[in-house]
Amino acid sequence: MRREHRGRAAVVSNQSPLFNSDNGPNSIRQWLLEEDLIDAIIALPTSMFYGTGIATYVWILDANKDPEREGKIQLIDGSDQWDSLRKPMGEKRRGVGKDHRDNLLEAYKAFEYADPAISRVMAREDFMFRDVPVYKQARFATRFSDEAVEVLRGRRDFAEGHIAVMRSLDGTAWNDLPRTFSAGARATGLKAPLGLVDAVMKAMADPDASAPLAVDRKGKPVIVPGWKLTERVPLSEDLDDHMAREVLPYAPGAQWDESKAKHGTDIPFTRVFYVPEEPRTLSEIDSDVERLMGELAAAFKTVSNE
Repeated sequence: MRREHRGRAAVVSNQSPLFNSDNGPNSIRQWLLEEDLIDAIIALPTSMFYGTGIATYVWILDANKDPEREGKIQLIDGSDQWDSLRKPMGEKRRGVGKDHRDNLLEAYKAFEYADPAISRVMAREDFMFRDVPVYKQARFATRFSDEAVEVLRGRRDFAEGHIAVMRSLDGTAWNDLPRTFSAGARATGLKAPLGLVDAVMKAMADPDASAPLAVDRKGKPVIVPGWKLTERVPLSEDLDDHMAREVLPYAPGAQWDESKAKHGTDIPFTRVFYVPEEPRTLSEIDSDVERLMGELAAAFKTVSNE
């Protein structure tokens, strides 16, 4: 599309282009978002086409948006805007009549949250995200134990003399072990190869919430085993604000590294329009349980009398 000429297009597709993460679809979606070419996406009812009943969407692309629509994308949920055909034709059992077309057109022209069930107007950055690695850094105290010694006994580079060195380091700073263990071994005429240093650090590590954040002998953070996740953060949100709201309340002490984030795009149409249902009250549930128990008691009584 050349920006110097006005151009609009409508493309009908299944739902895959909304979120397909393969390089090709993701790159196309990224380009469409960066160039601000997506004007609106409209969800059609299912069972609209002869050969399939799958969900379909109309992408409205515009090379020269009106000023008020620049940088924005409108999502319109027309999945409930349908009439049954009097005579189905294969999978095609529904049509969008004039009244429903008018509803969709009015929602498009209003360009607002006129009806929360139909229209959403969002920034294009809402659909551009970075997947940020989130981890929890371990805190270790140094503890000598017979179990730690037994773990190391099978190593060829471990000698009996190393046991005394380990015992002397009980309670010292875990982060200092690469230096203190090596120095202690040399003082007794023993070797301390890097592989043994790493093994001693692992064997003497004792989780301690009051200890400093743990780093390995290379100075890299030591991650709590089994504790690593990826948080998806829209580009429209400040990263620290998002983490403070969505991560830290549930994982105090969690850390993240934005430099290792992977960027991508998706348009989670269904999630955008999802409205959580109000859960039933306990009194309603108790009432149903009591009713069912009564019906079961009556059924058992009938069976026992026969």
